[in-house]
Amino acid sequence: MVMVKEKLPRLSTGSVDIDLWLEKNFYHYPPASVVIIQETAELARFSFTDNATFYGQPCFEQGLECAEILSKLKADALTISAAMIYCSMQGADIDFEDLKENLDNQNIILLAKKVDAMRPINTLHEKTNRASGLQIDNLRKMLLAMVEDVRTVVVILAKRLCVMRGIQVLGHDERKKYCEETMEIYAPLANRLGLSELKWELEDLSFHDLAPDTYKTLGKALNERRADRELRVKNAITLLTEKLAALHIKAEVTGRAKHLYSIYKKMQRKAVPFEEVYDTHAVRIIVDTVDECYKALGIVHDHWRPITEEFDDYISTPKPNGYQSIHTAVVDQDNKYLEIQIRTHQMHQENELGVAAHWIYKEGGSSKENHKETGHEAKVAWLRELLDWHKMIGHEDEGVEKFHDQVFEERIYVFTPNGDIVDLANNATSLDFAYHIHSDIGHRCRGAKINGKLEALTHKLKTGDNVEVVTTKDPHPSRDWLNPDLGYLSTAKARAKVHQWFRRQDAEKNIAEGKQLVEKELQKIGSPEVSLEKIASSLSAKSVDLMYAGIACGNLRPSQFLHHLKQLYPQIKLPEKNEKITVKAKPNFATHSSNISIQGVSNLLTHIAHCCNPLPGEKILGYITQGKGVSIHRADCNNIMKFFKSKTANARILDANWENVGKQHHTVELFIESEEVDEPKQTMQALTSLLTQQKIQTLQIETSVKNKTNTYLISCTLRIENIENLAKLIDKIQQIPKVVNIRRG
Repeated sequence: MVMVKEKLPRLSTGSVDIDLWLEKNFYHYPPASVVIIQETAELARFSFTDNATFYGQPCFEQGLECAEILSKLKADALTISAAMIYCSMQGADIDFEDLKENLDNQNIILLAKKVDAMRPINTLHEKTNRASGLQIDNLRKMLLAMVEDVRTVVVILAKRLCVMRGIQVLGHDERKKYCEETMEIYAPLANRLGLSELKWELEDLSFHDLAPDTYKTLGKALNERRADRELRVKNAITLLTEKLAALHIKAEVTGRAKHLYSIYKKMQRKAVPFEEVYDTHAVRIIVDTVDECYKALGIVHDHWRPITEEFDDYISTPKPNGYQSIHTAVVDQDNKYLEIQIRTHQMHQENELGVAAHWIYKEGGSSKENHKETGHEAKVAWLRELLDWHKMIGHEDEGVEKFHDQVFEERIYVFTPNGDIVDLANNATSLDFAYHIHSDIGHRCRGAKINGKLEALTHKLKTGDNVEVVTTKDPHPSRDWLNPDLGYLSTAKARAKVHQWFRRQDAEKNIAEGKQLVEKELQKIGSPEVSLEKIASSLSAKSVDLMYAGIACGNLRPSQFLHHLKQLYPQIKLPEKNEKITVKAKPNFATHSSNISIQGVSNLLTHIAHCCNPLPGEKILGYITQGKGVSIHRADCNNIMKFFKSKTANARILDANWENVGKQHHTVELFIESEEVDEPKQTMQALTSLLTQQKIQTLQIETSVKNKTNTYLISCTLRIENIENLAKLIDKIQQIPKVVNIRRG
């Protein structure tokens, strides 16, 4: 049944008696907390006396009512005070900054501002039917605001209960709108948080207006049985209290009548008439330990006949939101039904306050560090509940499903060392996280501690991880970070920042190289007088320098420059192209490994692993083989990664380093896949042109078609001067149109 709202105590002048109100509602609070609440109440009354809600209640009085609701949830003084300020200042010309001078505790203002930031929830019902980009962004911000401080949500729910109690003066259509919002958004959210005392009243108030005839019918059915039910519950409480005491079990035994909407929902869910609802009245047993829960269950089943299909053990198998309790239904001596719930005091606290208990309760506890870790775990649990809640709101239609897919696409939520929450795309790495924080942090990133443990930059993050970035003094990204096969970056935004860094670093060098290539091409045709500005414009380059840089980077090919030159100056005669590719004999790969030290020791028996063919300068690891010494692998080799996962093989992995790495040439094999199957000419021309520009010696090129993937495969053997040149070359090959993949031999 709907709860009757108690009136505020008043003085003979008609104003609210603050002292009596405090004594009535906060007698169980510490004196220091009561002082904070009293100061805030007096400030709210002084500053916002003339403001009224849309249904006519003075805003100041709504703030007091909201505070009363929160006091029953054992909210702290800060939360209660913030709720009074937030409710009281509705529609006022005063902002939060104006109140700072009048409050000693500035945290009250900060929390009230957080609650105010939650206002998008008031229009969420409408947004489920017409979502825009801005609305989606607001909902994301709202989601993160909820995760940051769950107290804001509790205040919002308490205020909604005040509204639902007060809108009876409005017309039916307007009340219906608020009832639908409450049923679809606020009550499910209260349920997800485990705030059952708020949930049931929100539901019954809405049910009263949305289905008045059904509400009256159920109410009448309950009233007809009220005397009998109250006596039955009272007798059950007395009997159970005595039997538990006989076993020296200290217990708190209470009884209640089930709320109308929950009875209605059970009738609908089980398709049964009112007479077959077994828990229209119930008894709750609260004990100290789990063992005592099961002893109490034995007493119940020994005295009354249990209804087997109505038994649920949520202690051994908790509900997804963490709810724990034993539920059983029995038939008493008068052949009447009685539901009994059995739980510990700790379970009861968490069931009633849910995840919110992790923030609302301030007393008791542990060290600061343990409290911090508990807070992180609680935030993660709360976030998961929020995501589930968002999935269930709204109507079941295609438009709403699409909206939810947009707003709540799969994301991960991780924490900075300060406890701030960062949302990232699924599969984001610790390096993605560094670039998300700041471009400079990403550029200087050299490692990351995940939950206190140093992990590789390729480590995939998961919701709840605590991430601390390890940086160096100077920025120095690696071109390997742009190689998708190596798995350093999964987000396009982070890759774009790395590309931008290299473009900025290489700009002057690329302009000089490109200018040299253009001059060489012009010399081949007699150095004619041409307008480089016109050619650059024809190539869609904004300037001659950008044209030079594009040619040096491989984004533009010399052949394209000549083609556009010919179009602009048809009188110029270009030399005939020689498209024949010279193929040289494939050399044997060098296997010299005498310049490698294993854990600081040189001249050990080693050999280069052919699975990854590491080059001097690359990070390497050693693996102890049977009878063949130590095989040297690249640190990112797939085989070495597999060895790490095996406890036996992991013990055979050794640190290795190159010694005396000087300027020398190395042979390397690259495998390039292109989508250009039917006419692979352009990819080959672009590749050979790029190799010429970079002055890379080509030892051999072979081509084939991969039927399984329907791609064109180019295998090329090259002589590279150093590892930096190789990384730069791979980066530029990846930019050739139609190239879909490139890997080392």
